[in-house]
Amino acid sequence: MQNLISGVKNILSYKRKARIDNAVFTLHKVTAGVLLLLSIIVSSGIYIAKPITCISDQTIDRVIDAYCWIHATYTLPNRTNPSLNEIEVAHPGVAPHVPEDEIRIHKYYQWVCFVLFFQAIAFFLPRAIWKRLERGRIYTLSSIGLEEITKNDDALSKRRKQCVDYFFQCLGTNDSWALTYAICEVFNFINVVIQIDLTDRFVGRALSKYGLSLMQFSSQNPMMRSDPMAAAFPTVTKCMFHMVGPTGNLVKFDSLCVLPLNIYNEKFYPLLWLVNLLI
Repeated sequence: MQNLISGVKNILSYKRKARIDNAVFTLHKVTAGVLLLLSIIVSSGIYIAKPITCISDQTIDRVIDAYCWIHATYTLPNRTNPSLNEIEVAHPGVAPHVPEDEIRIHKYYQWVCFVLFFQAIAFFLPRAIWKRLERGRIYTLSSIGLEEITKNDDALSKRRKQCVDYFFQCLGTNDSWALTYAICEVFNFINVVIQIDLTDRFVGRALSKYGLSLMQFSSQNPMMRSDPMAAAFPTVTKCMFHMVGPTGNLVKFDSLCVLPLNIYNEKFYPLLWLVNLLI
């Protein structure tokens, strides 16, 4: 864990060196580091604490926990506000299920750490490609690079003259190099657009309206409002487990499940929503 945190720290660290890109690449680098850190936090939550706990017959608790974690849980979106329903609600979205109720399946939570990790790679990739193709040329030609390569004043002056001559000789001949940089810039833009849409799809189209829903939630009457966090990232859900009983009959276990990991998700994704809004 300490090595992983140190790796994130190295990504986010700043060292005095020649700039080979612009602020957009820097923001992508910071975003990659933040996403990687979030992935580590969620992953540690899975392995350190129990990611799901379901209430059921004690003899098969572990089986139901594993089943509901693998095969997803669900809530009832029209039961998130107890004050607006005639049916008694145990928790927002958790109530007796009638046929006309809409069911919202929640199965993203087991993939959050992996999605955040691959998103971090996607944000870091354009800069890594450009850094690979650039091959330290800008650093070598910069004043910082010259000072580190040659400490002698005479050698430094000679080196600077060689750089000036190089600029004049290669003027207008680096079109392919500039085109590579432009392509990486386009990749940055495409990546942001794709990441916004994929993240919204991943959480069931809850991200695009999530921030606005939180603002409305804070301004509404406490007795008449529906918690958007309970709808998008519920900490209490339902899970139906079927098994064959001792006599061969089908036995149904209607379990109530607690998802501690969604405490992290309901904090992370508003941050991502804010970043998307600023972009």
